Amino acid sequence: MSATATRTHRRTARRGLATALAAAGAVVAAAVPASATPTAEDVSPEQELTDAIVVVDQYWADNYEWYFGEEYVAPLVYTGSEGVQGMYTSGVDSYLCAGEEALTPSNALHCGEPVGEDWVAVSDDLLYAGTDQIGDAFVYMVVAHEWAHGIQQRQPGWTAPWTELQADCLAGATLAEATEQGLLTWDEGDEEELAAGLEAVADETGWTDTTSHGSAQERIDFFQHGVDDGVEGCLYDGVQP
Repeated sequence: MSATATRTHRRTARRGLATALAAAGAVVAAAVPASATPTAEDVSPEQELTDAIVVVDQYWADNYEWYFGEEYVAPLVYTGSEGVQGMYTSGVDSYLCAGEEALTPSNALHCGEPVGEDWVAVSDDLLYAGTDQIGDAFVYMVVAHEWAHGIQQRQPGWTAPWTELQADCLAGATLAEATEQGLLTWDEGDEEELAAGLEAVADETGWTDTTSHGSAQERIDFFQHGVDDGVEGCLYDGVQP
């Protein structure tokens, strides 16, 4: 999966990926780069994270008002002691969310401070393990999922009781529509990486547990629902998608 240097803006009824998936110096700031770095064959995990943030933020900047009729206000992005946008170093960086330590090991999070002050971050150990064991698509999935929690915060009336599965659905819609709109290119094997990533975070990593995030199959199903039916298909109208 790779960011695309140029993009076209279009919206189609058909989802383009319908076949996919069967703290020293720490700062929280809206310092999202203007454009993603064109992707080479081997990109560092840190650059993958930067590119994923750019793509997901740009997708919502382009589409949020169309869906919700409101101006888009992006979440902030935490940058830790290593200076990598969106990444904190487990056991080194420290930052509070709602008065409690937020930067736990092997984790990714959206901190739901007031809109415009809320922020997202990914731990270095989760980033490295995910890219090493699963692949670069894992990074995009994690960023899209955490950004989706920011969308839920901005649209509580459309937020489902099963917030984590809805975030998976919105992540699928984000990556599918970002691809349609030319922000993202899928590489061979990305679908398998996404399925493996959803399975891994359902079963193994610290940022999930099956009681709140759903089983691996549920997570894959909700992600696929977003791929197939887009953002509108993920919005809660009183019944489960």
